[in-house]
Amino acid sequence: MTHRSPQEIQIKSDGLELHGALLLADPLASSLVIFAHGSGSSRHSQRNQFVAKKLADAGLSSLLFDLLTDAEEEIDTRTRHLRFDIALLAKRLMLATRWAQSQPSLSQPGSADIYAQRKKLLAGLKRQRLVKSEL
Repeated sequence: MTHRSPQEIQIKSDGLELHGALLLADPLASSLVIFAHGSGSSRHSQRNQFVAKKLADAGLSSLLFDLLTDAEEEIDTRTRHLRFDIALLAKRLMLATRWAQSQPSLSQPGSADIYAQRKKLLAGLKRQRLVKSEL
């Protein structure tokens, strides 16, 4: 199956800019798989891009995005502390989920799936006391 090239995207919030790559399976894809990359891996991972293309063959769109900014990634390479900051990483995942919900190209039937998964993630984070309220 022929795929479009992944589209480079930016997720911006409160002066923060996270980078990602969006691969749409087709305009009517019903679901989105989010690959959240931490330290040591990135949206450029050939393995994950290969998996995203296989998912597209099955009709699933993919968002591969980096949980850390470029500057944070550089710091974490030395200190290794951000990769274990679960609250920070979870908030970044929520940002990506919100971004996906706000995109017209992703506001197809699967957007209800994204909303349901976001609610499950938030409930789990509250149980673990990583967040206190809606992000």
